[in-house]
Amino acid sequence: MSAVTLEQLMASPPLRTTEANLPDGRRCTISELPVAVIDRVRTSAEDEQVNMDDVVYVVAYALSGNKPTDKALEAVRESFGAGAVMAIYTEALRFSHLSPDAVEQEKKH
Repeated sequence: MSAVTLEQLMASPPLRTTEANLPDGRRCTISELPVAVIDRVRTSAEDEQVNMDDVVYVVAYALSGNKPTDKALEAVRESFGAGAVMAIYTEALRFSHLSPDAVEQEKKH
């Protein structure tokens, strides 16, 4: 297997995927979060609050595997219940090695 270039990596970022369980019993595929999204969550943690806009952003990113569009953000806000949003959010953070406990630890630093 030959090495890939930065351009090739940028066209298809090396983000892993997994499946998350939803409260209604269905499963969905989510993507690992890139560093910029994790940094956004950590910044919110430093402010000692994670607002719903950040939660929706993480969920939309995890579901699409790409930076979410305004349309995708609105779709998550308007279509998903709180249980599904929080299940996806929690699994995306855990899968990306930023568990809710890690968010709490970030608040303490």
